[in-house]
Amino acid sequence: MEAIPKSRNLGDSTPRDLLTGSKRLLTTRDLLYQLGASIHGMLFDRQNLGPSSGRIVLGPPGRPEFNLGRYLAHNVINLATYGYLGLGADPRVKRAASEAIEKYGTHTGGPRLLSGTAPVHCQLEQYLAEFLSAESVVTYSSGYGANVSVIPALFGPGDLVVLDRNAHRSLYDGAMLSRAAVKRFAHNDLGHLEYILRRTADVRRRLVAVDAVYSMEGHLAPIPDVADLVHRYGAFLLADEAHSIGVIGRTGRGICEHFDIDPGAIDIRIGTLSKAIPSVGGFAAVPASVGAILRYSSHARVFSAAMTPGDAAAALAGVEILDKEPERVTQLQRNAALFGTRLAGHGLDTFGSESALVPVRVGNRIATLDAAHSLLERDVYVNAILSPGVPAGSERLRCFVTSAHDPSDLLLAADTIASIVDRARPHVIAAVTR
Repeated sequence: MEAIPKSRNLGDSTPRDLLTGSKRLLTTRDLLYQLGASIHGMLFDRQNLGPSSGRIVLGPPGRPEFNLGRYLAHNVINLATYGYLGLGADPRVKRAASEAIEKYGTHTGGPRLLSGTAPVHCQLEQYLAEFLSAESVVTYSSGYGANVSVIPALFGPGDLVVLDRNAHRSLYDGAMLSRAAVKRFAHNDLGHLEYILRRTADVRRRLVAVDAVYSMEGHLAPIPDVADLVHRYGAFLLADEAHSIGVIGRTGRGICEHFDIDPGAIDIRIGTLSKAIPSVGGFAAVPASVGAILRYSSHARVFSAAMTPGDAAAALAGVEILDKEPERVTQLQRNAALFGTRLAGHGLDTFGSESALVPVRVGNRIATLDAAHSLLERDVYVNAILSPGVPAGSERLRCFVTSAHDPSDLLLAADTIASIVDRARPHVIAAVTR
């Protein structure tokens, strides 16, 4: 056996702390450890011990670096996850994923551009295109990856991307990666948008990007008016339909069906396969000529591995079920109306939500964490949404209603939320007036 050669002497090999010298990173670390050591630590990164549904069983947080205390399995009313149509444990979806793995394996071993395409990818894209009345659909391995790939593929230096102030982070990141100029307009403020479009008329190509349903407020973008304004000024329109497909519209086809407008009114429709559709991935619904560009030049198609066959098959099965069982959308919308009406009856501020994503204003960081913790102790699991994710002073509890929720659970959860938020209000007022 040959002797193992001695390693070269590279000087001091003591591990170096990557955080040293960065005040921002050190502050973030300290805040995270403080949070993990507090009672609020149990709100974040909890393991889900079963399929996502209207009720779930929570395990301990999945973070070994600052887990303190003992966590018992906890059965809760689940308002924290966005499986809008309750399809994550559907036997047809699980069977489709299993059969795809048996046939194609657990991965395809490459990006879509080269060797990563299986027939199930093409079947998914074709079905989505037909379902959404689009000429072409291009899929990606994540919704975030879709936005950060599509925008830079189609816009660049010399162009302008105009974002709604509340647009999803992935749209902002895509705009920054494109190296186009970036401007923002006040949330759903068409007057401000028109002002920007009028002042930038000399820019060669302009893209206006909005969320169809906003992920922190549940607001709908006024798409008919936005599309009319954008096209009147010669710009293009992108709408991110992550929280609208499978959720709004009579049959869950999203924002165009909701407003009864031609899908061609939106130049680029971005969607996700991880919310109403029970898988992971993203897609762009675009004209055929644009689809060709995206397939062969958008970065996530070239430099990132393809969706696994199992994920693609699960997504395809989910879209097929949505197409054939629109009553799931009806039930979802009925549940969302029941929950929102009950909260409003208690005098709670739900930010004017128009969807199955229902936030409840608390208005203070600590009060929001305390409220979420108190709710979890009462078997109601919600998201605590804090600054900088939302502006300071607008901290909120975010709730996702699904078609899988039992109406009695939704009423119980709404009443429990009201009792907890009512108790938090004096603390918020005191914090604001200090």
